Amino acid sequence: SEFEKFFSLEYLLGILCSKLLRYIFKKFIKETVDAQVDDMKKMLIPICEKSQKQEIEKLVKEIIKKQKKDPDYNYQNHEQIEIDKLVYEIFGLDQELIDEVETWYARRYPKLVRD
Repeated sequence: SEFEKFFSLEYLLGILCSKLLRYIFKKFIKETVDAQVDDMKKMLIPICEKSQKQEIEKLVKEIIKKQKKDPDYNYQNHEQIEIDKLVYEIFGLDQELIDEVETWYARRYPKLVRD
């Protein structure tokens, strides 16, 4: 379909689970935990270069494969870092904005941020 040409399940998972989209959602759309379908409809899903889309899809597939073998696999310190870099690139963020998102994420989700 026309939709799938731009958005695969893996691409949507990668984009929607990125730090940037979590930041946008929590800061500008819904600060509480009771997100509804109508809230999600407000999210920005970018159409990017084919190579960027394919890289995100590949990384998400790797996460899924590794988590099937080990449900405790820590993708946050591996593939997620690469996905977040790609998302920042797709949205055209400069280092100052990236730092703002990373700082917000580290404060909001301290248990997910490991050195």
